[in-house]
Amino acid sequence: MDTLSQTASVPPTTDHPLLEEQLQLEEEMVRLGMIRFNDNHQRLSQEGHLSSTQAGLEIAAGGIDRVASKLTDWIQDEWVKAKKNGMKNKAWGHLSKLNPQAAAFIALRVVLDSLTGEHTYQRAAIRIGTAIEDEQRYAQFRESKPQLFEWAKEQVRHSPDPARKRTVMTWTTNKSGFKWESWGEESRLRVGVVMVEMVRRGCGIIDVHTKPQHVGRVDTTLYISPNEATMKWIKAYNLEAQLLCPTKMPTIIPPKDWTNPHDGGYWSERMTRVPLVKTSKKAYLEELALLKPTAVYEAVNRLQRTPWRVNDEVLAVVKAVWSGTEPVAGLPSHDDPPLPSKPMDIDTNSESRRTYRRAAAKAWDRRVQTRSRRMQCAQVVAVAERFEKYDAIYFPYQLDFRGRVYTQPSGLQPQGSDLAKGLLKFAEGKPLSSDSAVRWWKIHGANCFGIDKVSFADRLKWVEENSGNIINTSIDPLNNRWWTEADQPFMFLAWCLEYGQWFEQPDTFKSHLAINLDASCSGLQHFSAMLRDEAGATATNLVPGSKPRDIYTDVASLAVQKLSAMVDSEEPLVKKNKDGKAVCDWTVGLVAQMWLAYGVDRKISKRPVMTQPYGSTLFSCKTFVMEIVEERDEAGLTHPFGDFLIEASGMLAKIIWDAIGEVVVAARQAMDWLQEAAQIAANKGLPISWVTPSGFPVWQAYLDMSSSRVALTLGESVIRLSLQKETKKLDKRRQSSGISPNFVHSCDASALVMAVTEAGSEGITSFCCVHDSFGTHAADTDTFVQAIRTTFVRMYEEHDVLAEFKEELSLLGVDLPPLPAKGTLDIRRVVESAYCFA
Repeated sequence: MDTLSQTASVPPTTDHPLLEEQLQLEEEMVRLGMIRFNDNHQRLSQEGHLSSTQAGLEIAAGGIDRVASKLTDWIQDEWVKAKKNGMKNKAWGHLSKLNPQAAAFIALRVVLDSLTGEHTYQRAAIRIGTAIEDEQRYAQFRESKPQLFEWAKEQVRHSPDPARKRTVMTWTTNKSGFKWESWGEESRLRVGVVMVEMVRRGCGIIDVHTKPQHVGRVDTTLYISPNEATMKWIKAYNLEAQLLCPTKMPTIIPPKDWTNPHDGGYWSERMTRVPLVKTSKKAYLEELALLKPTAVYEAVNRLQRTPWRVNDEVLAVVKAVWSGTEPVAGLPSHDDPPLPSKPMDIDTNSESRRTYRRAAAKAWDRRVQTRSRRMQCAQVVAVAERFEKYDAIYFPYQLDFRGRVYTQPSGLQPQGSDLAKGLLKFAEGKPLSSDSAVRWWKIHGANCFGIDKVSFADRLKWVEENSGNIINTSIDPLNNRWWTEADQPFMFLAWCLEYGQWFEQPDTFKSHLAINLDASCSGLQHFSAMLRDEAGATATNLVPGSKPRDIYTDVASLAVQKLSAMVDSEEPLVKKNKDGKAVCDWTVGLVAQMWLAYGVDRKISKRPVMTQPYGSTLFSCKTFVMEIVEERDEAGLTHPFGDFLIEASGMLAKIIWDAIGEVVVAARQAMDWLQEAAQIAANKGLPISWVTPSGFPVWQAYLDMSSSRVALTLGESVIRLSLQKETKKLDKRRQSSGISPNFVHSCDASALVMAVTEAGSEGITSFCCVHDSFGTHAADTDTFVQAIRTTFVRMYEEHDVLAEFKEELSLLGVDLPPLPAKGTLDIRRVVESAYCFA
């Protein structure tokens, strides 16, 4: 065992030779976080958006109820209501029709944004009045024309331009025939003046004053400015807040082991100490400390001790290809996607105008997404360059409330994008000294390219047939761009580079790559296992087979069969709309033929099937279908459904939904039972808790936030403001909809913990795990895959997870319906299944 493996297999200590440098690195993380926080605060303040800074958001969140309360008192004041003339009475007529919290939020936002420059009282008041008028106008438009309102909102959903949002909504209201009597400038001013006063009374954050040189003038100009107490509070808040948001990066020594919920991760006391589980509930952390789930701590610590290093060869290629003018291997372009040109007849041709606006909306979406991806890629590359010099780097880990494991650093990390994973490799290398190691290593290469739906023998055959391309790629990846066609191009590139070295010197070569073993639709695997469902187990490869089953293809094939049986149907696709008018004269049979000609494959069924265990609905299934069609449209495969894509997608979504139900019957039964159980408990006012097979306690208690939520229709942007004030009442809807995904995620988290713990006891020291994907060296993959299968079987042999869940609730006095019936699956067959994790 070499030095790295020895270091990785023992707990970190305070006498590490790089400890001082690590502490300096963490000081740098704190400093970078402070710089980022201050830059963001300064930028937003200079742009007149103090309300969007953390301090501004804190003031607004704490002030809305107080301002709304003052406004309610003012509206209910009998003297104000009885006043026949004057500003207050006219303002009362408008403000009395609006939700006080919505008016309070608008006023606070405008006032806060007015504090960062020299804004006059009158200008702020008119801005408030205008925004409140917009709020009332758009709220009434939403009530009278809900479909048009939703359409307009969708057009501006991703637009970063507030002016465009207001323009689109205003244009839509005008064109729809919706009538609105404008308030006029004077009424807007009067409404705004009242709201400025409500902010002053409710929060006490502003002074209204004149300039000394203007005193005595006939037309005195008033100004709004933050008072001294406000300025002191913002300064103090920023000093504390900037220390709470360090830029988290890898460590250069193993992170601190977790022995309780509070003591692991980064070394420096300057770093914000985060608990093992991301939660704000102190009582839960206290319970976790008492339970001491040893296996969970051990698994997280083994993941943290895994030494990684930057793959400098891949980094060199990334920097070279990204410096070019054309996007390569999924890297975003350096230039924003172009916006469409306005047609010459846009003012006179409604069809031309509609087509242009749809194209412009999509172009805006692509531009926003491209900019975001460009920034993410730049951050990944920058961190890789920063840590390229180190022989070993590590990643602190944390859990969510279901027990799922996540790295604390973002960007460059082993759970990241294809680019991030391609830029990382294990610091320790291991020789491919057995046929098994070579076999798993080659299978990994085929998987990365996208050859992962065929047998292992066919994957190995593919590698042999493409050996020339692979070697040419390893020799000159910049001129031989075949690798960019892979599903995971940068991970595949890393493998090609290793293949070239192994081909030249197989006896001395050591592999540094993580060989990933992915579950076949993990959520459905777990539901099939817990209910011993033979059909679901077969569809998800839990039982042995000569080649892998692909449940997405199974569902797509069944959907095609259903479509084929419908081609002669004369039933209208859409009968009547709510006005009694026909909106589409197509028949179901015609649309079935159109779908068959267009092509229904695994890509269309994948997301509906994949999200099935996690609470997806028929509506979300329809959304997924439309998204795939739109993606194909952008790739050049135009769909034939024209303006009736929504209706056609709804029809196919229902067919796919029914097909899923026929393929995974037991999973649907388990999900329905869990949702009913959560509903019954919520009706009694009881949260849900359970302990997973790994010993990890899960606590699900979604509290009702509706009393603290302000929904603004549009204003300058579409806003839903949550004040994050929890009531003591459970949110019954979220309790029911959340239980299925949370329960199955807790199961796959438990399976990961048990597999890593078992594999660690077998001597494995390097792990790359992402929820339902398990990775280690090729030389250790045989050992790891055996540990994954055996612990999965042990987990469901030793634990009837649904029965244990039911028992937990019964102890609280919750009477639940009988559990779904179990099937005949012999769970021990999983040990023999080659493709359950492959």
